[in-house]
Amino acid sequence: MLTRAASRDLFDVFNLLAGGLEFDEKKLKKCFIFYFCLADDFRKLDAKIISEIDPIEIKKFLLPLLEKGRKVELDNVVEVVKEFASKMILLNESEQRYIDFFYEKKKADLSLLFEDVKYNTNLKNHPMLEWRLKNL
Repeated sequence: MLTRAASRDLFDVFNLLAGGLEFDEKKLKKCFIFYFCLADDFRKLDAKIISEIDPIEIKKFLLPLLEKGRKVELDNVVEVVKEFASKMILLNESEQRYIDFFYEKKKADLSLLFEDVKYNTNLKNHPMLEWRLKNL
């Protein structure tokens, strides 16, 4: 969503947030950072892209997928999702150090990223992590 700016992604995230799904936001953020770094450059993320989703795209690609007669309050959807996305990309000092190490030194110090969050230490052997660091 933060790279494609697709209306369906926006709506999916909104529905997850508005649907009362309980999740640990801190753990989700850590996983989001980890997996996003495997695919793209985290430093380029900007929640402003959410505001740039074209209302015409919503009418063309999203509304036909919804239940007939369902209304979408775009301003509210954008506000809720943008606030959430902003929290996901706002880094604390330790997360920022992880990002700096990842891109500048080509090292993934998972203890910086996960800090006090319990995680599977086998992540350090993730094949995509090894590939990404070699190909930065």
